[in-house]
Amino acid sequence: MIDPDDVVGWLRECSVRLMRAAEEIGRIADRVERSWADEQGREWGDRAGLVRRRLDREAVACRELADQVARTEPGEEGAGPVLGSTAARRVDAGRGMRIAVLGDADRGVRGG
Repeated sequence: MIDPDDVVGWLRECSVRLMRAAEEIGRIADRVERSWADEQGREWGDRAGLVRRRLDREAVACRELADQVARTEPGEEGAGPVLGSTAARRVDAGRGMRIAVLGDADRGVRGG
């Protein structure tokens, strides 16, 4: 199993790198707009600005996910399915397809 502290560290590092890339894209966009002072230069600057804003959003998402993982209590299960790893071992002993059930059956209530 992957250590949650490793995941938190990786996500925070990813966030820092995304922020650095966003800053660099911002500098490039400014240079392009100053050097290419016509409509095409503005368009390329705008496109680079879109990339920068997207990188900024992804950096924030990484940081928020890192914070969420850091707050998770040891042994607490996360939401969603448990996925297999590259170790070629089964996640659980169950075999075959499982059909999702919604409603009362999820709470152990049986109709009748």
